[in-house]
Amino acid sequence: MKDLAHRLLQIARSCGVTDARITWLRCHPCLVGTLAGRPIKYPFPGTPSDWRSGRNAIAQFYRYLGVSKSTLNGRSRAKPRRHRKRRHQQNDAAVSFSMQRSSHRASTRLDRDPFAALEPLRTVFADLSAASKSGAAK
Repeated sequence: MKDLAHRLLQIARSCGVTDARITWLRCHPCLVGTLAGRPIKYPFPGTPSDWRSGRNAIAQFYRYLGVSKSTLNGRSRAKPRRHRKRRHQQNDAAVSFSMQRSSHRASTRLDRDPFAALEPLRTVFADLSAASKSGAAK
């Protein structure tokens, strides 16, 4: 915790935080100070949960201040962007084919009667109900 607190104090002072000090808020240590006339409070973990907790706290503190490490190191340009694969580029033939398909109206399931397949069952049930009514009338 002491190493992380000292490192955060160094970073805060290098980023222009004035009156930087470490205080305790209930269970967590907190870096308190003033940045450009505004008070800041940054709570950080008091005990390490794993080997990355210190690094995560420092990275989060940079984000909290709105400062990138590249500007602190004197580099003016950001990292170059990664090259990404170009996937599924449409060629002219594919575009013209899709335009042809959209020109005529495709039939959908809603254009047909959804109950047309049940017509044979309707007739069977109609015959059964007619037979049961005639049998009940006797």
